[in-house]
Amino acid sequence: MILITEFMNQNAVENLKKKYNVTYDKNLADHQETIPALMKNAQAIIIRNRTQITEELLKISTELLCIGRLGVGLDNIDLEACKKHNITVYPATGANTNSVVEYVLTTALVLLRGSYNRFDEMVSGKWPREKSSGNEIAVFDNRFSALSIVSQDIINIQDISTEQSYGKCEVISYTSDHNASFKSLKINL
Repeated sequence: MILITEFMNQNAVENLKKKYNVTYDKNLADHQETIPALMKNAQAIIIRNRTQITEELLKISTELLCIGRLGVGLDNIDLEACKKHNITVYPATGANTNSVVEYVLTTALVLLRGSYNRFDEMVSGKWPREKSSGNEIAVFDNRFSALSIVSQDIINIQDISTEQSYGKCEVISYTSDHNASFKSLKINL
């Protein structure tokens, strides 16, 4: 049996149900105390960030073979206990890369324009166009502006940013992954 304790795309759930016995309740993470009873027959559990996988839970999960983690981060999973119980953890590495890059770039653009600080004026019906103009990336006399992105995870800025089109900009990206190379590229951002 596969236990899914948090939101998952319904089509993905239906595809799993075609091949496996699946118990899906997107609200189980809100009721952690009910999860142990369901774990006794679970061979796999798919979670997000709210479900806590502890040593105590793993002790009673005698059939559990693996944990699927949707999203980023493993801080809600006792990785040492998983190792001790021979349970494989499958993180969704890179699954939300596009979303993270879009968020970072959008936030940088909003902050660059200063429009974030103009929220109250806009809500009151004013449009502070002059105060929010002049800092666009594409306004710098066709020179390249620089946007630096530092990441602890592997985020392939080149792949994502070349798909976007906001004007010319140099993206300098760095990751702490020692296998990845430092990238500086001129792209249409």
